This record gives sequence, structure tokens and C-alpha cells, in this order.
Amino acid sequence: MVLCKSFFVVAVLINMSRASEFGQEKKNLANFLSRTRNMKTLRADVYKSLPNIEESFFNLPVQSSQNSGDKDVYRNVSTECAEDMIEYTADLLKNEHYALQMFSANGGIAKDFMVTGSCQDIGTFSQCLAVLDTPTTSNFKGKYCLVGIEQDADVPSTELLFFRFGFCLPDSCSDEDVVEIIKIMVSESVYSWNVESSCIEKKPIDAGTVVFICFVGIVLILVILSTSYDVVTKTTMQKIGKKRIDTENRTGQSFQLGWWKAILVNFSLFKNWNKLTAEGGPGILQINGFLRVFGVQWAMITGLAMDYRINDRESLYANPIGFWESAGSKLWFQPILNIMVTDVIIVNFATTQAYLTLKELKKYGRIYWVPYFLKHYLFITIPVTLNLFGVMFLVDYTQGPYWNIFYGPRQQACNDYWWTHLIYMNNMIPFPGVPTDRCLPWAWLLALEMQMYFISAPFVLLLHRSWKKALYVGGAITIICSCVIAALATYFGHSVGRAQGPYNDNYMKHFGSMYHDILIDKFWNWWPSFLVSHFVGYLVFVNEERKFKLRWYYNVIGWTFSTLAAVSIIYGIWPTYRGTPMPQWESVLYLTYYHTAFCSAICWIIFACVTGNGGPVKTYLMAKLWIPLGRSAFTSYLWHKPLMAVFMYSLNKLFFYTTFSFIYLFLAMYVFISGVSLVFNLCVEAPILGIWVLIEGELYKRRARQSCRRQDHVTEQVDTSEEEH
Repeated sequence: MVLCKSFFVVAVLINMSRASEFGQEKKNLANFLSRTRNMKTLRADVYKSLPNIEESFFNLPVQSSQNSGDKDVYRNVSTECAEDMIEYTADLLKNEHYALQMFSANGGIAKDFMVTGSCQDIGTFSQCLAVLDTPTTSNFKGKYCLVGIEQDADVPSTELLFFRFGFCLPDSCSDEDVVEIIKIMVSESVYSWNVESSCIEKKPIDAGTVVFICFVGIVLILVILSTSYDVVTKTTMQKIGKKRIDTENRTGQSFQLGWWKAILVNFSLFKNWNKLTAEGGPGILQINGFLRVFGVQWAMITGLAMDYRINDRESLYANPIGFWESAGSKLWFQPILNIMVTDVIIVNFATTQAYLTLKELKKYGRIYWVPYFLKHYLFITIPVTLNLFGVMFLVDYTQGPYWNIFYGPRQQACNDYWWTHLIYMNNMIPFPGVPTDRCLPWAWLLALEMQMYFISAPFVLLLHRSWKKALYVGGAITIICSCVIAALATYFGHSVGRAQGPYNDNYMKHFGSMYHDILIDKFWNWWPSFLVSHFVGYLVFVNEERKFKLRWYYNVIGWTFSTLAAVSIIYGIWPTYRGTPMPQWESVLYLTYYHTAFCSAICWIIFACVTGNGGPVKTYLMAKLWIPLGRSAFTSYLWHKPLMAVFMYSLNKLFFYTTFSFIYLFLAMYVFISGVSLVFNLCVEAPILGIWVLIEGELYKRRARQSCRRQDHVTEQVDTSEEEH
């Protein structure tokens, strides 16, 4: 614990050394507004030279494709697409209804980009797709494409001259055809433009979607049968005055109903609801239940705020400048920007693992390693597998202007690396990888937890045998990991926060992209935090039955330092969002220790509350409200990203940010995702756990019988030897 405390004291000092820079808030804000004005002025300089997409559209050929001039214009466009485009353009001049509907669904060069900062005008997606069975020669349908145009690299300030707009055209046109048509439309512009296109295509049903639909159907049938059986059995037992048979007996008596009935009743909604709302168990489990809820809420609000940024040039916000001025650069928004949700979840996982493992060692005197690892693997893998298939289902059946751009790389990653999620190496393969481009980008935390579950199990066993040896081993591992983190952060030029770029281009030199990350999702970055949390789990286990009151000044010191550590780590890098860069040596020091320091602060809260030194904080964290939410938090974490993406990337229009609309959207999203996770918990998670309890009960019963046989055999041998003697 001395080593642990020293880490977060160092981090506090690092961040408090930057406290003097908070006085520069007004100066930094003035610099930011000055840069914004310069950017607007620069954009205004090129505004007059931008192509007019609406006017250019009417310059396309409208006569018969037999005209040689038309053939020259569409020489790089497929014949069918060219025919349909000519007929569509001609009908537009005749004010045909379908043609007006398609044309009005188009976007164009955003007229207000100098004020809002958004260079996107995505048109109206659903209006374009609503064009069906047109009165044309080929009866084509409307097809929506998201077009991007960017100036050539030799033009000054090219990073400001990228525009994205929606384009509705006949479904006979491919992405390549769209690119050629847009090139025709912008050919008379002052500048030359690079064009890209992403058209919405109806996707065929793949194997993953079929598996997901079949599984959902089977689960629904089992839930209906089990719930009906439960109701009938309960009614019958009440009538004849008998007690209901307990189907959760760990000694194996549950199979007295027959194995199929014992398994079936675990899908009962009534039974699983009673499990979900039952008492929370030991204090550490109740507190960790709140931490799970808090961590998921933090992940949701951060995802809602930051996932609207598609890439460095595009955002789903219609007013990114307004978003940054009203929220992104403000002090209250810093916890969302400098997200520490991973640390909260890791502390919850590691302390729970250490505590429950030590309880099992105390009860049985040893660890049965096969059930120990198998239980955790199955309990995590089955929901993760369903999540993987569910994402494939959503990819096939969700449509929106930005859906292809957002999920395109992930779909390819799922096709190539889906198997890495089943062996929990998705944070390492491919190495080092781009975390946001993986199949399930949010699942790297599950891979990290599974890896640490296997790696840390011997360490917990060492804690049980000798905490002093465990302290030495943990200290050595922490020092080694800290050196590795510092070396990698220095060499690859890692910076802190989201507002400051890397200090060098070594990622580009070695891996060909600046988006790779060799720290954030790798176990050596988190091992010290796991070790600190394991020590706290051990202290809670040791002191659980003999609660003690710390002297008031020790308690005040503990709460003060933990609060300072958490607050300074979250807000210590705020000046970087205000335009003040952080020196590299300071960034390296921060990156090396801030996870361990923040985890130590969370660990103090757990330890203080469990040992009776939490006061009103303990009362709040152990409230019964958090029990059902905490038990379904794992499912909420699994599904929050896909469900949020379905909403965000299928919007017909860009989202205009205001603080009220953001809060309103978060609350609605949280209620919806919590409801989905509750259903998933009742229908999938709880039955998995109930079935495992049955299997585990049979295993323990079999071991008890084998132990009795061995004891009887030894007794017989002793009796025989005595008789012979």
C-alpha cells in the first residue's frame, strides 16, 4: 500500500503543478476564439470559388444518349447509369414528382460552414429511398450516396476544404459512376477536386444474422415455456399445500426434477426477476455494483458526446464550433473528455476477483482451477458471442447516411478477426492495431479483463499464502510495467488528452498510421492498477469480519488525498484543451502513473466504506436501487455502443447540439439501453448463471463422494493392517 500511495501522490503533484495554468483561462479562451475567427476568414476567402452542386446538376445531359456529345460526357459512366441519369435529368426539367423528390433529397456544399464549422450537408436520406417504381424506362429506384470532395494537396489550407454531401440518383449507378458524375459537375470549378463516394446498398443476410435470429427465437421459446411451467407449478403447489421445490440447491438436489426440467426452470422470468432484485450480498459486492452502474453511465455519456466525431474532418454535430464553445472547452465537460471509466470498471473487476477467490480458498482450502477458469470464460464468452452476432444483425438491417462509413472498417475487421474475440486476444491481434477500427471496439476491455483474470490468479493465491511476498512481487511488476510504459510513451510520442497531437511520427514510420496505439488497450498499461486493486480486495477480505473505525484524522487524510488524486487527474490536463501544450516529459510522467493513481483513489472508497469509515457515502453506494442495475451493468456495457450507433448513424439529419438536448438525449438513451440490458439479463445472463450453478453443484457433490470413498478406503486399509498386526 505504501507503493500504491506513493504512485498517486506523485500523480497529484504532477497535476497540481499545472494548477497555476488555470489562471490563464481567459487568455486561452481568447486564443481559441482568435483561431476560430482566422479559420472563418480563411474559409470565407475560398467561398466564392466553391462549386455550386445544385446549378451544376442542371448542366448534365438531358437529351437522348444517342447524342455523341452526351456519350463524351458520360464516357466513364456505365451505360445503364448514363441512360437513367439522362432520363432523370430530363424529367426533373419537366417537374415530374419523383424527379423533384430525388433532387430535393440532395445535399450540397454547406452554406453555413463558416459559422457552424460543419462542412456537411447530407440531404434527406429517407426521402431518397422512398422513391420506388419510377415511371421511367427501367423503373429505377432512388439510391442514396454520401459524396466527399477534397481539394488537391497542392492547394493551400487543404485541410479546411473538405465537404461531404448527400446525393440521390438512380439505383443503377455504382460508387464508381457517382465519382465520375460528380467530377463532371465540379469540372468547371477554379480548383481541382478529389472525389469519393459511399452508396447505401441492401446487404444480403449473412450467417451471423441467421445464427442471431435463430438463437433469439430459441431463447424466446424457452422463456415462454419456462415461465408457463413456473406459473403452473406454483399454482399447483399452492393448491395442494406443498412447498415449492428449490431448484437452486448446490448439493445436486436440483436434479430431482429431472435434468431437462432443472435446466428449463432457469429461463423463468419470475425466478430470474427474484434473483435480480435479491439482497446484494457482502458489502464489497454491493459497492462494486454501484461502481458498475457508474462506470456504464460514464461510458454512455462520453460515447454520446465523443462518438459524434466520425473522424478528424467530420462530425454528426451540425454545429461542431458551437459544441466546442458551449461544452467541449468548459470545465464541467472535462470529466467527459478525460474519461476514466475504464479505471472504475477495472477496480470493480479486480477487487471482486481477489475477494471471491480468497473466499473460495477459505471455504475449500484450495482452488479447483478448471471450474474456476471455465465459469468465468463461459459467463463472459456467451454474451460476447451474442453481442458479436447482434452487431452483424444490426449492420445488415440498419441504414443511414453515415452507417457505411462508420461500420465499413469494422465489418471487414469482423470478417477477418472475429475469432480473436472468442480467445480474448482482440486487443493484441492485429498488433498494435487501431482500437476504434476493431470488430467490437468496446470489447478490448473484456479481452484485458480475461487476460488479467488468468495472469492474476497465481498472484491472488500468493496473497493468500504470504502477503509480504505478494507485495514484493507486485512492487517488482509495477516497476517493470512503469518503465515499459514510460519507454513506449517517450519513443512513440504519446500525448495526454484529446486536444494535443503526438510529439513525433514514429507510429507512422513503424506502422504506417498515426492512429495505432501500443498503450491504451494493452495489459502492461493496466497491470499495476490490477495489482493495487487485488491488494485492496485482500484487505477487505481480511478485515471484513472485524470492522474497525479509523481515527478521524486518518479518515480525513484518506478521503482528502483520494479526492485530490481523482480530481487532479481528471482536471490536470484541462489546460491542453485551452491551447496550452504539455511538455513531453510531463506527459510521459502523467501517462506512467495516472491509471494507478486514479485506481488507488477508487480503491480507498471501497476500503473505507466496507470497513465502516464511509459515512453517508457508504449509505448512498449501498442503496438497494443499485442492486438490479449493477447486476445488469455488464449487459449494458456490451450493448450500449451498438444501440447508440444505430441511433446516431441512422439519423436523417445532423444533430444540432444544445446542452438541454444533449442531457435529454442521454437520459432517454440510458433508459432505453437499461431496458434492453434488463431483458437480456433475464433471458440470457441469469439462465447461464443458473445452469452453471446446477453443473457446479453436481461437480462439488461428485468431489465430495470421491473424497468420502478415499476416506473409507483409507479407513479400511488401516483396519486391515491393525487386524493383521
